Amino acid sequence: MASQRQTFSPNASIQRIASIEQTQQALAEMECRMKAYLTQQRNMCTPIGRLSAELVVEILEYCLEQGLDRETPRIKYPSAFYWCKTWRNIAINTPSLWSQIFLPAPRKMFRLLRDRSGTASLTVSVFASKHTLKDSELTWVGNALCEIIPRISHLTLEWSLHKSSGILREFLLAYVGQKQFDRLRFLEWDVMLHEPSSEIFTLNAPEVRSLKVNGEMFRALRLPCPHVVRLQLILDDVYMSSEEILGLLSEVPYLEHCEISDPEPISGPLTTNSRPLVLLSNLRYLAIGAVTIRHAGYLLQHLEIPSSAKVQLEIWSDDSEGESEDVPHFVSLKSVLPTSMAPFLGLGMTFTGVNSCFTFTTESEGSLALDCQFDNLAQLFSEPSDLASYAAILTEVEVQYMPFTLPATRHLINAFLLWSRITQLRVQLDENDFERLLTALEDTPEIVCPRLRILDCGDTKLSSARMVVFLGFRRDKGVPITELTVSRRCTEGDVNDLSPLVTKLLSRI
Repeated sequence: MASQRQTFSPNASIQRIASIEQTQQALAEMECRMKAYLTQQRNMCTPIGRLSAELVVEILEYCLEQGLDRETPRIKYPSAFYWCKTWRNIAINTPSLWSQIFLPAPRKMFRLLRDRSGTASLTVSVFASKHTLKDSELTWVGNALCEIIPRISHLTLEWSLHKSSGILREFLLAYVGQKQFDRLRFLEWDVMLHEPSSEIFTLNAPEVRSLKVNGEMFRALRLPCPHVVRLQLILDDVYMSSEEILGLLSEVPYLEHCEISDPEPISGPLTTNSRPLVLLSNLRYLAIGAVTIRHAGYLLQHLEIPSSAKVQLEIWSDDSEGESEDVPHFVSLKSVLPTSMAPFLGLGMTFTGVNSCFTFTTESEGSLALDCQFDNLAQLFSEPSDLASYAAILTEVEVQYMPFTLPATRHLINAFLLWSRITQLRVQLDENDFERLLTALEDTPEIVCPRLRILDCGDTKLSSARMVVFLGFRRDKGVPITELTVSRRCTEGDVNDLSPLVTKLLSRI
């Protein structure tokens, strides 16, 4: 019987080993996939794992906003973007999360943001200063800006790299030209120029809605955008005349909100040529500061605005324009009040020394606030006839005159006799001034403020015994105070003693 011998085959052994290794590798991969699947299923069972993609996007947008560093400038993408695989995929496939671009930026980062943002509108900020941009990088930044112009909806340009207007003009002409900003709605220019030219550039952005311009750019930038509804102009010691302001406002007929600020008052000679009124039928808010008395009056007399608009002016004395210091300031202040607004029904007066604020209100909730940066405003009471045309219809007056002293009692009487239609009076006064005010309201034989029914004493310190005398006098004369507001902690005596003399007593703690 012949014995059979197995022959050893090295190739067969190698194949068996390889097969075992492949099986083990397949099992390992299967185990990894199973673990990933189980982890995903477990995460889906947690509260955060059950969030919808829409909610995740909102969370990522909030985290991204917190990571913005506008000082550097750069974007710090938060860890939430790679919290887990699901969140990372959501982030990568949401174009709006990649739509903020700061220039200059690393070129790879710019391309990443450009591509991941897809066709979404872009918010672009260009910071051109010696700290953020080298001269050699200016060309690349210009090319990058030119590439994305059609997609920009928000644009901020901060330029302090070269103080010469010629360099900025060359940059804009080379890389912006007349290319149209189809989506641009918000535009902010913050440009520092030592040698501004009369005209730097005309921007083709017809659909801009919000415009903020700093410094000389308001003259240099030509922006035919009649649809602007929000305008902020920061002059930074750059002189702008009343005529220039009116000319600028005439170019934005749909304006709703406007702020023009300058640390130095708008002053100088006024033109003697007649000019048409500037119609701003949609205006809701207008703030101009600073401006001298005569220029404030000139501006308001040439604006036709709704009676519901709120207007705020920071007014300076005209002394610097050659007027005598003996000129009663409040007599000049009357010239500020416009004739185009609806009749004023309310007047609030706050006196704090050099700064004094007069707020006139209309029936349609509009207002004219005059923040006066000069003193000697006692003429309001000593010369009340200067406001006769307005005072005759006032129904509400608020007086805050702390910590300074009210004018003489006789002047108070003259003023309040003029304001005969007042129905509401709110005061914040020193105790002595408040008692003199009560004395003025008790004057005879002519009853002072016969329609006065509501008196709000605020936190004025007062004596309940003195108030009883005053309220009794008004009641006996047939002109009672029906609603009284006082502060318990500021009242000496028992507040309840006042209840029988008024219909409604309101007391603050």
